[in-house]
Amino acid sequence: MFPDVLDKLHRNMTPEARERARRRIIDLSKSSSSFYLLVCLSAIIATFGLLANSSAVVIGAMLVAPLMGPIFGIALALSTGNRILLKTVVFAEIVGIILAVALPALVGLIPLRPDFGSEILARTQPTIYDVLVALASGLAGAYALIDEKISPALPGVAIATALVPPLAACGLNLAAGNWMLAWGAFLLFLINFIAIEFAAATTFMALGVVEFSYASNGSLMKAVIKRLGISFIILLLATVFVTQTLINIIGDRKLDNRIREVLTEQLNTYAGARLSNVKWSQSGTALDIRAVVITPQEFDPQRVASLEDTLQAQVNSHSQLIVRSVISKDADRNGPVFISAEEQQQRSAATLEEEYMNKVSLIISEQLKSMGGAQLSNVTKEVADGIPVITASIRTYQAITPVEVLAIQQQLDDEVDDSIKLIIRSTITKDADSQQFLHQAVAFRDTLQGEDLLIFDRLSNEITWYLSQIALGISVAGLNFELKDNAFTVKASVNTPATLTPDQVNAVQRHLQSAIDPRIKITVHSIVGGTATAESYTTWSE
Repeated sequence: MFPDVLDKLHRNMTPEARERARRRIIDLSKSSSSFYLLVCLSAIIATFGLLANSSAVVIGAMLVAPLMGPIFGIALALSTGNRILLKTVVFAEIVGIILAVALPALVGLIPLRPDFGSEILARTQPTIYDVLVALASGLAGAYALIDEKISPALPGVAIATALVPPLAACGLNLAAGNWMLAWGAFLLFLINFIAIEFAAATTFMALGVVEFSYASNGSLMKAVIKRLGISFIILLLATVFVTQTLINIIGDRKLDNRIREVLTEQLNTYAGARLSNVKWSQSGTALDIRAVVITPQEFDPQRVASLEDTLQAQVNSHSQLIVRSVISKDADRNGPVFISAEEQQQRSAATLEEEYMNKVSLIISEQLKSMGGAQLSNVTKEVADGIPVITASIRTYQAITPVEVLAIQQQLDDEVDDSIKLIIRSTITKDADSQQFLHQAVAFRDTLQGEDLLIFDRLSNEITWYLSQIALGISVAGLNFELKDNAFTVKASVNTPATLTPDQVNAVQRHLQSAIDPRIKITVHSIVGGTATAESYTTWSE
């Protein structure tokens, strides 16, 4: 059926129609100022479309580009043997190619040029698909030029075939120093050029646009080969080359998929680990693989070795693997997930320790509320000989007494841990407002009333009297007592020229027991530093 259509079209091609078709082809391929202007504009549009990674802008550049016209002119010149036309259109095409490469190269030298995206990289690896598209585009374009009824479809043909975008990609890569990518982009243009030219020339011959004399032996095939043989051979070689490129791309894609498949399958055995990215390079038989893994625990050499062994067994026996662990922390509403038993144990211990210290701090703070102006500033814990030692730093207007420390420790024993040893470090502070000092120390006597006040006065008088009998210059500096559990504990501080001996303290205690209460046990703190006159020691008085 198709040969019949060609034969019919060939018979319907009158000399006038043939001349009009040739004129349209020549007019389209002429070099002029408007031709070069459109080349420059299309190159600029394609350049910024590639840099912006915009397919729509790149398509617009294809629509504006006039480089297909001279290619049709070259096809007509080769098929008719018109050397004058061939020189004219080849010159126009070469100048157009130079402009379409040079302008993008200049744009690529701009310092603010962004990184190359997929639109540029897609035009640096020509495949057999590009050859087939260019052949079909050349056939369609040539047919549209011959048949006056469908010539408006020519812009669509221009869009289908990439001519200026590969040249723009070539210029940008030249500016960036990517020589192999620049060559790949130019090769794509060259393949498109040859395929369109060959397809157009074949169409012109088949449809009768070209009338040529037979070879000397009358063979039509020899005449065709004479005109188009070189183009066919170049196209055939290019097709073989890009077919191999396609095979390599498919092979690389299969290898990449296989590497990812094996790594993903193996990583599924590690809780919370997943493959983020894979890059690989092959040199001879060696396969170097770099994998980025998102994981809650760092991949140690043993894990990497296990993955590498699997890759060597299932992908390439010369595989070498490097794993970059990107540590992640995953959690659900109940807490962390995908953590090791060791880390889980550490987290549990840290949580228990935090709860322990919070409870200790809370109890100490509650006890301090009864001591006006006392504030907890810090709590630490150390373990000495298996005993937890809690050290609490307190800001207070007067030192916390051992009795008060004992009361706090007893509550800690009851509510937290009965093995705790509590140490309170008092930091003396003075608080004041605009009128007075706050939280001033209150004398022990001022806290007493009733029977307790009478006992205090009796103790003070008896101790003072008895000490005056022992030696001159002794006076009572401080006094407190406690009645608890049938025990009567008295603590006294005395200013004295010499430390009281245990016998002297015992004598004081016996006097108090006989004069006040037989249960009294007294402790005396000697503050050595007596006051003297010219004759003897004396008691200081204001």
